[in-house]
Amino acid sequence: MTVWEPPHRYSNRVEGEGGFFNQLDFDISELADGTSWLRYVHSGVFFEDWDKQYDGAAKHTAFYLHTLGQYVKYFAGQQAAFADVQGPAASSSAEAFVAVKHALGLHDAGAGGHLSVTIAGLGTVDAVIDYLDDNFVGLRTEDAMIRFFGRNAFGSVVGMTIHLFAEGADAQTAGAAWGSWLNGLFEQ
Repeated sequence: MTVWEPPHRYSNRVEGEGGFFNQLDFDISELADGTSWLRYVHSGVFFEDWDKQYDGAAKHTAFYLHTLGQYVKYFAGQQAAFADVQGPAASSSAEAFVAVKHALGLHDAGAGGHLSVTIAGLGTVDAVIDYLDDNFVGLRTEDAMIRFFGRNAFGSVVGMTIHLFAEGADAQTAGAAWGSWLNGLFEQ
């Protein structure tokens, strides 16, 4: 996180080798009529397959904005405990995100449906599927948003984020449990 000025500004940045970076900036301004204006910028440095990475950034943006809408609709004003989980190197394979969807039980499900998945150390997670396409899955529970990113389609590993809104939520424990689940999908 590079900027945290609630409720008006938030930015985060990830940096990598060779000058790579990926940055998200959110600026929210209140308008005179009582509504708000959101300025969102997704920037970064792309290498090699520029078209593929640009396509990935555009698809990520659609998912980020959907997630923001879910937050505003279901969790407005609530602070989240947050965990970011990255899959192992094996989750960069072409079929990796299909394996994640299968393990979640999404074979016949669609957006708006429900699923239950058991996570060691957390128990059963019952969720609404609020977003589902080839590269992204959004799950929402009464007190959490769980996001899966099929970044394998864009040259990276599968990842996920967990936003926990329950009082006293332990993001470290949730991240470790979900990370164990995700890593277990790709063990040899």
